[in-house]
Amino acid sequence: FGVEGAIAAVFLARLNVPLPEAKESHLAWEDLTVAAISAAGAGGYRIYGPVLRKDEIWQRFLIAGAKTASLHVLRVEHFQPRYGEDITQKTLPQETALPQALHFQKGCYLGQEIVERIRPRGLVSRMLSGLIFDAEGAPEPGTKVIAGDAKAGEITSSHGHHAIAMLRVQNIKPGTALTAAGHRAVTGPISGAKGTRRAEATTPARTSRPAT
Repeated sequence: FGVEGAIAAVFLARLNVPLPEAKESHLAWEDLTVAAISAAGAGGYRIYGPVLRKDEIWQRFLIAGAKTASLHVLRVEHFQPRYGEDITQKTLPQETALPQALHFQKGCYLGQEIVERIRPRGLVSRMLSGLIFDAEGAPEPGTKVIAGDAKAGEITSSHGHHAIAMLRVQNIKPGTALTAAGHRAVTGPISGAKGTRRAEATTPARTSRPAT
C-alpha cells in the first residue's frame, strides 16, 4: 500500500520511517522497503514487505492519523493516468502527457517506428488532460467532451468533480472551457494538480474515504 499527499513525508518522518530522496529510489525499514513512488500523482511513498505485516503497519498508520482513500479517487483528483483506463494499446506514448516515462535511447521495441516518426516533429493530434467540473459533477467514462459545437474528445476516468479525458491538442491548454453531457468544465494539467493537505493511506482493495 502507499501513503500519498502533500504531507506524506512529514507524516512518515514522525513515525521514524526512512525516506528515500530520489524518485523511484528505496530504503530498508525494519523488514520492509519504502520506495519514493506516487501511484496517485499526489506525491508519496509505497510500502513493500511481507503480506503478514500489512494489517499491522496499516493500523499503525491509521492510529497516527492517516486517512483511508481509494487509489482511484486520488489519482483522478490529481489527474494521474492509469494504463487500462486512460492509456490503452491504441495510445501513442506522446499522447499520455507523461514524458518522464519515456526513454528514446532504448533498443528496438514494438511500435518504435511510429514513436520515432512523431518525436522529431513533436506533433500529436490529441493528448490526455485533466478536467475540473462545476457543481453538476463529472459524467461517466465514455462521455463525449465538447468545445463549442465540435467534439473535443472523450472522458476516460471520472470521480466527483474531476475527470481525465483524451482531448484534441487545441483544447488542452489549462483553463480551457469545455462541456460534457451538458456539464461545464475547465481543463487542468496531467499529474499537475495541487497535492492533498493530509496524509492518506491508499490501497486498491480499500475504497472508503472520510469526508474532508
